[in-house]
Amino acid sequence: MHLFWLNTKRLYGLCVLLLILISGLIFGAARTLGATHSASLEADVWALAGQLIVLDAGHGGIDSGCAGANGESEAAINLAVAKKLQTLLEQAGATVIMTREDEKSHSDNKRSDLQWRVDLANASGAGLVLSLHCNASNSAVWRGAQVFYAAGDAAGARMADLTQQALAAELGNSTRQALPHPDSFLLKNLEPPAVLVEMGFLSNAEEEALLADPRYQNRIAWALFGAVTEYFTAGEAENVKNMR
Repeated sequence: MHLFWLNTKRLYGLCVLLLILISGLIFGAARTLGATHSASLEADVWALAGQLIVLDAGHGGIDSGCAGANGESEAAINLAVAKKLQTLLEQAGATVIMTREDEKSHSDNKRSDLQWRVDLANASGAGLVLSLHCNASNSAVWRGAQVFYAAGDAAGARMADLTQQALAAELGNSTRQALPHPDSFLLKNLEPPAVLVEMGFLSNAEEEALLADPRYQNRIAWALFGAVTEYFTAGEAENVKNMR
């Protein structure tokens, strides 16, 4: 009995040490990012441990996405932010599947490439999918982030609301509300809860410069990390409540 107590005590100590190390990595990264609101996340980051998340860096390869006012590549920006978010999530103990990790596509046909991403996410058993994009308009006036979800996806709608709020709080560039997307092939065909994040408008020259800036990309990644953390924290709390 005494030996069991000692082993249990040692195991508990190791778990505490591991949590401290993980928190140090994440919030050290937050300081590097220059992001805000880290204190409010520190107590909740445990909820990401063991979660499986799919990050879809929109476009790539044959499909470069929308063109920036000054020539910045949407596909490159999407991938840069996705990789930064991947680092934060993995440091918190989540497992991340990337639909692409370079500028290549999975097919010479855009629809086939999208179907490949859908099939990957649906087969993964992921608890959440985030698809990252940049927006564009015929008017150079429009700017700011907009988050979409599939109509009828209640969990996706909740994540979209959290994401829209987090981006507004971190970037201060939009007062929009999350919306259902009427015709996104990705959102309509994904089985896990999913959101499509339009991080800003490349057609706005000022916002294009921000979106291409690694420091601003860090802030976007941190906002998304905060939304994902809150999403899974609320889910864990609901599971505990239902077990009582």
